[in-house]
Amino acid sequence: MALMSTIVVVALAFVLGLVLGALLAYGKCQSNLAALSLERRTQDQMLEALRSASSQVMTETSEQLVSLAEQRYGRLEQGAESNWALQGKAVTDHLARISDRVEKMEMERIGDSATLREQVAALNVANNQVRDEARQLAAAMRDSRVRGNWGEVQLTRVLELSGMELHRDYVTQSGTWAGEGSGRPDVVVHLPNDRRVVIDAKAPCDRFLDAANTEDVGERARLMAEHAKAVLSHAQALANRDYATQVGGAADFVVMFLPGEPFLSAALEARPSLYEEAAKIDVLIVTPTSLLGLLRTVAVGWREHRLAEDAAEISRLGVELHSRISAFADHFAKIGKNLSSTVTAFNAATGSMESRLLPSARKLGGLVASKEIVELLTIDVLTREPVLTPPPVLTPPPVLTPPPPFSA
Repeated sequence: MALMSTIVVVALAFVLGLVLGALLAYGKCQSNLAALSLERRTQDQMLEALRSASSQVMTETSEQLVSLAEQRYGRLEQGAESNWALQGKAVTDHLARISDRVEKMEMERIGDSATLREQVAALNVANNQVRDEARQLAAAMRDSRVRGNWGEVQLTRVLELSGMELHRDYVTQSGTWAGEGSGRPDVVVHLPNDRRVVIDAKAPCDRFLDAANTEDVGERARLMAEHAKAVLSHAQALANRDYATQVGGAADFVVMFLPGEPFLSAALEARPSLYEEAAKIDVLIVTPTSLLGLLRTVAVGWREHRLAEDAAEISRLGVELHSRISAFADHFAKIGKNLSSTVTAFNAATGSMESRLLPSARKLGGLVASKEIVELLTIDVLTREPVLTPPPVLTPPPVLTPPPPFSA
């Protein structure tokens, strides 16, 4: 439509230009007629003739302009219609492709929406399960007996990972977690030189769980401070039990085991002096990571101690073996000497028999035709006497003793 309007405007402008040209020509003719009327006012007939000619010229010119405009407008209209048809076909094809793509995208969206709904439903189910399990875990962690069992299990796992063996390197109390009412430690670790390290597991986490569930910053800080105070209270309770006097050979400190790293880190963040305060009352607070390092150090000490004992035993057995070999060599030399004396006596008896008895016996055999007596031979092989050397003086290697246990 915009193109057709442009064509119509151009055609009208062209017609108006022709009309204006004709009008200008007409004006000029009028001027000439006026001049002629001044000069020859009597020539009215000529003026009428000119007017008739001008009118006829304008009529013919207008008809030609209209015809030319109609022809051009027709050609422009035909071209515009063909262009509009081509553009319309291209637009229609493009819209058809867009429609197919939109329909395909809609089908994909429907499928993705169904999949997303399924995944969201599964996520909601999993989230509900996690929420229920977290609620059950939080409820279980509120029970001191469950926390005690968890602490005992964590302590047992750390002992197993350290490479130490039960009943040889350490002993545990019979039954399950004893809790605050018992004066017996959970684990006693043996050290060389008949020393002991006492380990007791604690799991104070009531205030820790309350702090984790609150969103108030001030309330969280207060609960964390109470959590640190509870940890220190457990350490003071362990110090009051005086395990050093109850367990023979126990070190002058007690190891307090917390089954989770966050418990100690949160307590230290709320009370940075917690380590120093516990060390002053001879309590060493550890977590699975630090206790594993301590127990592996003890295990290495035990290996070195057993290697030293094995080396001392090997040295003792070597001295004993050398002494027994020396005694056996003495007896063997005596046997050789006795064999030499026996060979000498045998050769003397053989010579006496050959020179004294056998000649007469052979003469007698020739007379009675008996079996001939064989000739006796002497033994020329001599025994070899072993050379006995004094035994070397063997000194056993020094027994390696491990360093004294750590003292807080």
